[in-house]
Amino acid sequence: MEVQQLRAGERKSLRTNSKSSLKKVDFGIRFTSDTMDIPTVVDMGIVYKSKKDGIHTVWYGNPQDLSGAICDETRQCNGSSWNDDDLRISIDFSKLPTDIERISIVTNILWGKDLSMHYGLMKSGYMRVFNHEENSDILEYHIDWSKHQKVTGMIWAEIYPYKNVEWKIKALEQPVNSKDLGELAQAAGSYL
Repeated sequence: MEVQQLRAGERKSLRTNSKSSLKKVDFGIRFTSDTMDIPTVVDMGIVYKSKKDGIHTVWYGNPQDLSGAICDETRQCNGSSWNDDDLRISIDFSKLPTDIERISIVTNILWGKDLSMHYGLMKSGYMRVFNHEENSDILEYHIDWSKHQKVTGMIWAEIYPYKNVEWKIKALEQPVNSKDLGELAQAAGSYL
């Protein structure tokens, strides 16, 4: 299956070749930079909205939601993953609670003491969506980082149910200036 390209503002269906809804996918993110050690300065997270419980976040400090459907797998990356990702989160749609309305994929650069780190220093960076059932990439989403000077947080995309029959993804490329993942999660929650 040919890997589809996703661009900011576009929506795509998360379906298999046979057009059935995907059961489990990975969202893997990879960066290249001459000035930053990516795994130590960039966090990835999922921010999701539940009809009954509000906004929740999954990240390395809280690596799994209560249902076990969303898991931060970043610690298994960096040489041992399916695509040598820097960061990775998986979603098992077959386990996902039915009251989830929206899911956002976010990354944040840790400021620490060095306020000069930002996405404008990235040479390249992309997200790939990997389908476990067919063991293949289905989507790639590349961002032009030169447009994001002094930006420290990014809402990459949102995933949402469509007509109760499938899940779709919309590329957002929404920059957010945030000093940590908590601030970014709060900003992402306002978009959900």
